[in-house]
Amino acid sequence: MANIDVDKILLSLGWFGPYQRQQCVYFALAMTGAAYAILAYIFAAYRPPFACDVPVNNSLVASVVNGTDIQLIGSTCEINVVKNNTNSSGHDVLMTLPCHYGYNYDIQQDTVITEWDLVCQSEGKGGLTQSMVTFGQMFGSVIFLPLADRYGRKKIMISVGFSMFLVATLISLSPNYYVYIAMKFLTGATLEGYGMTMYTYIFEMFPGKYRSYIGIFGAFWWSTNVITLTAFGYGLQNYSWRILHLALGLMAFINLFIFWLCDESLRWLVANGKMKEAQKLIQKIAMKNKKDPDKIVPLLSSLDSEVENDVGYEKEEKINNDIHVTSPVNPVSSAIDPVTSVDPVTSVDPVTSEVNPVTSRSSNNPTVLDIFRNAFVCKIALIWMFTWFTNGMTYYGLLYSSVQLEGSRFLNFFVNGLVEYPSCVVFAILVNMNSISRKKLTIGFHLLAGIAMILSVVLISFREKHEIFVKLAIACSFIAKTGIAGSYNSIFIYTPETFPTNLRNMGIGIGAFGSHIGGVIAPFATLLAFHVEWGPGVVFGACCLIVSFLLLFLPETKGRPLPQTIMEMKQWKKKHCNQSDEKTIYVN
Repeated sequence: MANIDVDKILLSLGWFGPYQRQQCVYFALAMTGAAYAILAYIFAAYRPPFACDVPVNNSLVASVVNGTDIQLIGSTCEINVVKNNTNSSGHDVLMTLPCHYGYNYDIQQDTVITEWDLVCQSEGKGGLTQSMVTFGQMFGSVIFLPLADRYGRKKIMISVGFSMFLVATLISLSPNYYVYIAMKFLTGATLEGYGMTMYTYIFEMFPGKYRSYIGIFGAFWWSTNVITLTAFGYGLQNYSWRILHLALGLMAFINLFIFWLCDESLRWLVANGKMKEAQKLIQKIAMKNKKDPDKIVPLLSSLDSEVENDVGYEKEEKINNDIHVTSPVNPVSSAIDPVTSVDPVTSVDPVTSEVNPVTSRSSNNPTVLDIFRNAFVCKIALIWMFTWFTNGMTYYGLLYSSVQLEGSRFLNFFVNGLVEYPSCVVFAILVNMNSISRKKLTIGFHLLAGIAMILSVVLISFREKHEIFVKLAIACSFIAKTGIAGSYNSIFIYTPETFPTNLRNMGIGIGAFGSHIGGVIAPFATLLAFHVEWGPGVVFGACCLIVSFLLLFLPETKGRPLPQTIMEMKQWKKKHCNQSDEKTIYVN
């Protein structure tokens, strides 16, 4: 069977011409709408300081306690009935009453928490609103991502993108809590289907050797969206959460123009034998980039007639070149690796350029059970699952709780996003240094996050002695955020390299599932902090330190051949990998 070199076509068209730049602008705008849909919770569901409201007439209470010289004092989740004691500076608490008269909130803005009183006995419902987004993402990854592989990227982006825009704006009209959490679930489902398909689309547009730059740009742009969200929160702080949701939802307006702004993925067209559509797309891109289409279109003729009805032409070399860096929004989030979703059926010998069979759907159809049947691969999968769980829980836990730190919640959130920039810069530099291995880089970021979180807990315990300890604790929290943001980037490139080709998608899926579980738990970190102030810091820090230890048991992948089968994994474990195998592909 002949094979087509899509990367060669993309390079001939100009890898970053006017057409690609236009698509990158669309990608950035679409990513902004998706990021705001996830992060709206931070300001829309802000929990301000509060106390129980007290009745104006306390005669009924006075009759119960057989006295009139009493005072009702509202505290958190209860009303204290006290007897005035003029001979002392304090009060004698006679009894406590539940908050039957509502709550007084120290804020002018109506938030989801204040409108539906999601505090005290109902405080768990507040965190559940954001957890429903993650549950929706799990559902969306199962439903929409396979559809994008089957029916094409553009069709799914059009349908699910329009649905996401509707949900993101109509959620502001939710009449009650239950409708609101249902809309949150739909937000997560459509966000996952749209965001990950769009993510796949933009990565498939570039040749393998340039794809990492797009990933790094995505990480920087995600951090930029976190920062710019502060402007919406600050500017609308005196308006209802409904106005905030509406404003952020309208930022997904770009979804309404997908039909005119983007084309089908060239890789998907080729992989599904749609050569006529591929030829038209090549001509369009060539004209936009001022290239001669007559010199590029013939590159499609390397396919013989039988290829028209087959699927899965991506070369093994390209698949492994697709390993990339991404921001936490993506993950925050896919059970299927978007770039390696095409089933590899051939590989290319890097020396002879001959096409060699690697996998075959008829002869090799692995399942997730194959991961757990082999002890070595199972150990790797479980370590990654806990690692991704820790990253999802810690990253979003720190992000959500930043507005509850002492000081201005807007400034804290702004700085929380700003500290991600250094991690992006450091990662972009270190990941390409030959002296820094994948394992050392990933362990280093987790150690930084874990140690900083533990130090933050220790420092905050001395808050009564001097105000400087509070500031130092907040600074350590931001350092921890830098570490966990860097680790999130590193695991996206390290994880796929530790699984054999025929189990790579499933291995990444297991890790992403762990990240989703962490994302479900993350909103409750703020709730835990209200009851046990040091709780989130200890949990986050301990998990990061445990991950640093567990990563020692993973194989180093930098400069080593990527394993293609479980058998090669066993050979890898014994350090007897056959370096002369013509089908091995080396990680740079």
